[in-house]
Amino acid sequence: MAGVGAAYAQATASISGVVKGRAGGVVPGVTVVVKDDGRRSQEAVTDSEGPIFRSGAPGRVYTVTASLTGFKSAEAKGVAWLPVSR
Repeated sequence: MAGVGAAYAQATASISGVVKGRAGGVVPGVTVVVKDDGRRSQEAVTDSEGPIFRSGAPGRVYTVTASLTGFKSAEAKGVAWLPVSR
């Protein structure tokens, strides 16, 4: 906006990554759910590059669950999203 004398930095947080099998290969089609203390959740299905979750509320602690039919689900509790300046 023209004429504005102050600038504001905005911080966001994100989780990204790929799901790999025991042999080290990327596993597509895995449903990944990121949930913050029961208030909000995001879901995505992996591909060769993995899902990327973004949040406007860095600093919260989340539970990340990954599941695929025919495989045991994996869960990571206490995952902290750290802010990244954009």
